[in-house]
Amino acid sequence: EESYLSIMGQCHVFLCAMGDSATAKMAHDLIHPDPTPGYQFMSRLSMNGFTISNSEQLPIGHGVYCGSSMINHSCRPNAVPTFWLRPSAPPMLQITACQSVNAGEEVTISYCDVSTPMCMRRGMLWK
Repeated sequence: EESYLSIMGQCHVFLCAMGDSATAKMAHDLIHPDPTPGYQFMSRLSMNGFTISNSEQLPIGHGVYCGSSMINHSCRPNAVPTFWLRPSAPPMLQITACQSVNAGEEVTISYCDVSTPMCMRRGMLWK
């Protein structure tokens, strides 16, 4: 919980430095005077969010995509999330099938790196 407060506080300072006072006020209001909304926001972001990656799969941000956040995990997924990065537009999430998906079959993605050994992935998913 303390790390959430630290992150929100850093966001507030960063947004103020960038001159985005309206968004900085929202970040500030999430943790003052009651930090509960800040905890709820960060929990939802961490549970339903996607790490936005560039073409080299390096993380560049985090975002919530409501429809895609409903996709379940599989250790053997049949789809992968990728991002379209466009100038002056928010990143667009695309779910791409990596094998044939039959009508009525559930589309699944992996919530972690599938190249990591299964015992390590299981540990990451339980955290």
